[in-house]
Amino acid sequence: MTCISLPKVWDKGSLRRNPGAVRDTQYDSFKINVKRRAYFDPRPTSRQTSDITQEQINTLLFDLMSNPEVTLFQKHLQMKYPQERYSPLDLKYLSINCRNFINNIPSLQNSYQVYFHTNEGKKIYELPQTEGQRKSKQWQKYRSIHMTGTAAYSALHLSSVKAKKNFLRNHLWGLDRVQTKAMIYGVENEEKALDDYEKKRQKTDNTAAVAKDCGILNREDFPEAAASVDAITFSQNFRPRLVEVKCPYILRNHHPTSYKKVLKQSQRNSFCLGYSKERGNYLKKGSPYYSQVQHYLGLLGLEVCDFVVWSKKGTLIVEVKFDKEHWNEIKSAVLEVYWNLSVPEYF
Repeated sequence: MTCISLPKVWDKGSLRRNPGAVRDTQYDSFKINVKRRAYFDPRPTSRQTSDITQEQINTLLFDLMSNPEVTLFQKHLQMKYPQERYSPLDLKYLSINCRNFINNIPSLQNSYQVYFHTNEGKKIYELPQTEGQRKSKQWQKYRSIHMTGTAAYSALHLSSVKAKKNFLRNHLWGLDRVQTKAMIYGVENEEKALDDYEKKRQKTDNTAAVAKDCGILNREDFPEAAASVDAITFSQNFRPRLVEVKCPYILRNHHPTSYKKVLKQSQRNSFCLGYSKERGNYLKKGSPYYSQVQHYLGLLGLEVCDFVVWSKKGTLIVEVKFDKEHWNEIKSAVLEVYWNLSVPEYF
């Protein structure tokens, strides 16, 4: 009996079942209108409205940028601007605003904390409230308005209009960002990797001290760029060293030195490390990580980077030296993109 005191007549099955062959099965032609369901508005007709301007959408998305977590609004809505024709006077004012913007940065640097000095005596600042990097709300904000290592690699390859638009959407406005399983794995294990690196470094140099969780670093004579480094090693026996950590998901169950045997040929081609008898393990020049490392070395005035490849099976340290020629290419591309692409977007 049911709650309404009537016999249950549904979901009882048939007493005379005679199933046929699967090949003879026929289905009706009813098809679900997916688009109608996706755009269904459950509100009463009198309250349904689409009178939301693009300007309001842009404002919403801009406000959401301060949130470290990406929302569904940012996944589905897009910033769009009307196609406007600027007069020569408008372009002149835009140029003045851009110039004033960059000229005002030194006045802000006076309030920054000096992290260390380069060999040339240039000040390296730590931007305020960026310690702990991803744990800091200001970290993402400062990354978006400076050219970091990832942005520097992108700057070298912005040849098409589409690539430039995608760069602004991703780097400046924080849109279209994705978090893969491999990225999450890398972030979760970065601290363990730094601890293992520090232990390994101190076995050969007991004066070595690894500065972890440092904030975004900025150079006094190159305010356009910034370095969001994993760590810097200081020692009484050698000059400060950059530390860049990678935890490849593909090697999570293998020692990093076994990549030559474990990875397939296609995987080895795209892997960041290479090997030769003369050089041993080395960071490939075509890898995005190579440009990232050279950007940080050049900006911070350092000569050597300890490129750390980590897994739970072990740690591999590859020494990467400063490449002045590549740094000059990066510096030129960074200035070009920052001045002609990023800064005009602010106004």
